[in-house]
Amino acid sequence: MGLEIRETEPDSAARREREYRPVRICILNEFFYPDMMGGTGMVLSDLARRLHDTHGVEIDVWTSGNSYRGGSSIFPPSETWNGIRIRRLRVRPVERSRTRERMVVNLWFALKVLLRLALRHPYDCVIVSSAPPSLPLAAWFLRKVFGIPYLYVVYDLEPDRAVALSVASPQNPAVRWAHALQRAWLRGAARVVAIGRCMRDHLIESYGLDPESVSVLEIGADPQAIAPRQRDNAVRRRFLPDGGFLVVNSGNFARYHDFDAILDAAKLLQDSAPDVRILLVGNGVKEQHVRARVRHENIANVWVEPFLPADEYVDLLAAADLCLVTLEEGMLGLCVPSKFYSILSAGRPTLAMMDDRCEVARVIREEDCGEVVPPASAESLAEAIRRLKEQPETLDRMGRNARRALEARFTYEAVTGKLHRMLLLEARLDQANLPGAVL
Repeated sequence: MGLEIRETEPDSAARREREYRPVRICILNEFFYPDMMGGTGMVLSDLARRLHDTHGVEIDVWTSGNSYRGGSSIFPPSETWNGIRIRRLRVRPVERSRTRERMVVNLWFALKVLLRLALRHPYDCVIVSSAPPSLPLAAWFLRKVFGIPYLYVVYDLEPDRAVALSVASPQNPAVRWAHALQRAWLRGAARVVAIGRCMRDHLIESYGLDPESVSVLEIGADPQAIAPRQRDNAVRRRFLPDGGFLVVNSGNFARYHDFDAILDAAKLLQDSAPDVRILLVGNGVKEQHVRARVRHENIANVWVEPFLPADEYVDLLAAADLCLVTLEEGMLGLCVPSKFYSILSAGRPTLAMMDDRCEVARVIREEDCGEVVPPASAESLAEAIRRLKEQPETLDRMGRNARRALEARFTYEAVTGKLHRMLLLEARLDQANLPGAVL
């Protein structure tokens, strides 16, 4: 797909013969296709495919050979996927709970990417994500040395998130050093891309960024891949064989999700709403803590399951009467749960437990597609579940509104279009490559 070039001198043979050169970009991220089981790798893989197929962007990807979910997957060092050239660098996989070791390995990965790109840099622009947090070093270096602009897509903001979760002290020299580097990388970007309005506001206020240099690009979802289905399916019958009201939380058991409040709410519901079942699907650093609480406290209305196969995920969302999305207190502006957009696409209502200024909470209010309760409030969460269980018509309306919001605002096509416009504005291009360029 080319861009029209308007010539002011039609008799100039040289100008008539000048060919359109498509935008050439490089994407840097720790994970990428075929690792499509969640996280930034899945999001950027979908965006890259649509940038290439719909907008004709030439794309190289530099990534690791590791798997987002762990395991023993082995990916080839290089391959071409639907016209996208993927190059993988080998780095040792490290468990997410081993924070210091991961920091060292992530820095080594960033340095390996930097060395490769210093020798090979035929790009108009670089898209770099915050996964891992040290990776923007490579993009920053390319801009400083070779003048190649970069878009910095912030999915999870460090060290801010570690400080908010009390994992690290703001006075720690390493944290202060990391904050200074983050500031340099943010200010060095041609454009900073936040995944929510709350994150945009935090970046501007905390790092002193020019508001004009920060844009919002929602994660979005594919309305064809995740579409509304019948609630009564095999997944629902497996977990709710005797009927009842099914509440689903699916995703990473990460530090910034509040599972303790969910479990406390479940205990409150055991007597007052015995037909409610809460299904927690996923894995992560909090998984063993959650399983231990369920077992030791005999929380019989909560089931903890590993991730389902990809072909069952849509049925899992469809089976839910209500879907949960939570964030710990203090996480305002530091991350936006991507699973929310899958819930919208599935046409299911969301019950969000978080600060009402978070992006998810704002969309819920704007689109009337769920409810929001205060963070860390088990009582409010239990009360909302009890009340909504008795309002099936309200839940149906919220579900329809959810799908309508996804189709109107958050499809992958819409998100990719916004990203392509950012690239055209910021990429290092000859004027002939810009819409309406005059030669």
